[in-house]
Amino acid sequence: MEKKKILVFSDVHGDEMAMMRIKEAEKELETDLLLSLGDLCPDQYNPIWRGIMGVRGNMDRFYEYGDLPFPPRELILNIEGRRIIAIHGHDYPSVTPERGDIFLYGHTHVAKMEERNGVYYFNPGSPSRPRSSSGPTFGVLDTESFTLFSLLDFKRISTLTFSSSQ
Repeated sequence: MEKKKILVFSDVHGDEMAMMRIKEAEKELETDLLLSLGDLCPDQYNPIWRGIMGVRGNMDRFYEYGDLPFPPRELILNIEGRRIIAIHGHDYPSVTPERGDIFLYGHTHVAKMEERNGVYYFNPGSPSRPRSSSGPTFGVLDTESFTLFSLLDFKRISTLTFSSSQ
């Protein structure tokens, strides 16, 4: 079966240059889906903001989405038997993560990857307003791992591999 790859990012805050780099990374890394974890804050008239699935961040409520879909508070996806819970991070999800789940969140602008009690937690940081020494970042989630990348050169910063037993 072909491996699914999701480019995960958060907290763009309307930065068109950062979004252009995300779209370049989408092509270069051959990902299947762009997933925003909130605070996209798009310009509804610029086509660069089209084709993005995502959740609503705390700042998104201040922006006009026009004919772009206004994002939900959370998304729950199932990819090859693994549940993925995506929120912005300024509030709590409606479901409790369970062993084997992948929990994606943004809001802090700080990239973080960890496994706790069989649940995988990922924050891709921010491609436009980073608050860590990693600089501007995004992540790629596939069926085997989550990899954090630099937005500057698309180089891998770190990878966390999922356990084969869920």
